[in-house]
Amino acid sequence: MAVRISTEKLIKEDIQEAEILNREMEKLCNGKVNAKELRVVNYRLHMILCGVSIHPWFTRLISALWIRFSSRSLRMIVNRPREIIEEHKKIIAAVKNKDAILAEALMKEHFENTMKAISDDREKITEQVQGMKEECNGKDL
Repeated sequence: MAVRISTEKLIKEDIQEAEILNREMEKLCNGKVNAKELRVVNYRLHMILCGVSIHPWFTRLISALWIRFSSRSLRMIVNRPREIIEEHKKIIAAVKNKDAILAEALMKEHFENTMKAISDDREKITEQVQGMKEECNGKDL
């Protein structure tokens, strides 16, 4: 919803800054992913797209959601950081074209994709740990 409300009001400089931040995320994904830096840049990009400069009260809402998002998530989910960058490009393009409905739909899809990847990743880790436990059962360690 935030990106839909903000799309019409974001100025050219806001959109340019979002593009710069997304390119910075691309650079951070070359080689080993620096999850901590990536998370900070990703946060800044989302704050711009959600119009924090226009609607400062969004800051509290977005920050509350961000606290729940693990910084390890970006590093742990294979290829997800690169997928995030591609999703951002589409969202930024929709904002640039002042298509609030599309920007909102893409942001929703982006959020859902990230939550699914985190959930899938947790399930895989749980399965791996369970397999290790089963493998160790009955063995003298």
